[in-house]
Amino acid sequence: MKLLSDKFQLDSLYGKISIGALIIQDLVAMGVLMFISSLGNGKEAVGLGVEGVLVGIGLIVILFLAGYFLLPRITRTVAKSQELLFLFSICWCFLVAAIFSFVGFSMEIGALLAGVILSVSPYATEISSKVRPLRDFFLIIFFIILGLKIQFSNIGSIIVNALIFSAIALILKPLILMGLMRVFGYTKRTNFMLGTTLGQISEFSIIVLGLGVSMGYIGSDLLNTIILTLILTILISTYFTIYSEPLYRMFSRFLVIFENKKARERRKKRRLEKDYDAVLFGYNRIGFNLLTSLKKLKRSYLVVDYNPDVVKDLVKFRIPSIYGDAYDLELLEDLPLEKAKLIISTIPDIETNKLLLQFVKTVNPKALVVLRAHTIDDARALYDLGANYVLTPHFLGGEYLAKMLKHYGTDKKDYEMEKRKHLKLLEKYKSKGYRHPEVER
Repeated sequence: MKLLSDKFQLDSLYGKISIGALIIQDLVAMGVLMFISSLGNGKEAVGLGVEGVLVGIGLIVILFLAGYFLLPRITRTVAKSQELLFLFSICWCFLVAAIFSFVGFSMEIGALLAGVILSVSPYATEISSKVRPLRDFFLIIFFIILGLKIQFSNIGSIIVNALIFSAIALILKPLILMGLMRVFGYTKRTNFMLGTTLGQISEFSIIVLGLGVSMGYIGSDLLNTIILTLILTILISTYFTIYSEPLYRMFSRFLVIFENKKARERRKKRRLEKDYDAVLFGYNRIGFNLLTSLKKLKRSYLVVDYNPDVVKDLVKFRIPSIYGDAYDLELLEDLPLEKAKLIISTIPDIETNKLLLQFVKTVNPKALVVLRAHTIDDARALYDLGANYVLTPHFLGGEYLAKMLKHYGTDKKDYEMEKRKHLKLLEKYKSKGYRHPEVER
């Protein structure tokens, strides 16, 4: 999650799928923890475990209902003060963890559930930014504790087993995930990015095994092996995630087996003979307005997006569009870019924009190329490579407001006029079924 956030890929298609997979993984771990916590001794052990899971599910339902009906009212009150919002978030976490501990479950289950409930709060983004320093601090403590838990007796066999388990997690798990994604018809790039992102084993495996050791179900050697496996997979998968783009370029030709017939047929159908004045990559936060302007200029245009839901909506509104990934050279070769006068990319990924820019400069050096960047350094890098203009959304709002202040001063009538225009535009977005935010690629 942190690496995806640092790479600005939380809103990407593979980023959203990764988050969904991690949530499901944690929910399964939560169920296992509740089952183990409820186990007793003797013949009725399994029955007690199932009963405990049912009690836990009931508790979860009650807390979710409280989070849906009661929590918004409380957060609305405490959100008036940033400090109160931060303290309330911490108290909420401790409260839910204490409730689960009181009824006989692991505190970790309660802490996880508290975070899930807060994540659907209207103030989730603000809460996340406030607790981020605390999270990063305890992340360091977490790894220190992991290292201290390793017992060096029988270390030789533990290292060998950890290396075997790490290889399985880092190689077999991504292959299984890519195979599953192939069934759903995603592109080889999406499948590869998901596989490299989810290569590590879950942190909850340590909690589950630790509980098993304390109850005498498993030996400490297995726990030590899994702790070392977790450390190794986190370290190695971090580099897989950071260097996923170069790795994809290296193995791209071999990843065709992870695209099913449906995806390959889409690839064949996207070969277009018709030329377009403008090609837009990424119909998300910015794309809607750009298409409106292109229509007014009576320019022909084509939208390229790798979110199937977005393409489906565009087809419904009869907007020329195809499904594809801008980082795929085969796609770029199939697109009619040679005669396009304008190439626009609203994709924030710097590597994708670099590849697109270099390709366009090769096949159509006269085209006007407008790209998007998240940071100042990325924008400068794209300018150095020859981009005609680079959008930096974080600064555009300030620039527009500065122009309004220069033009209108402090006359409220003019701002009311702008307000009416904006409300009209927002209603237009809503009537078109425009969802915000959309996938960022």
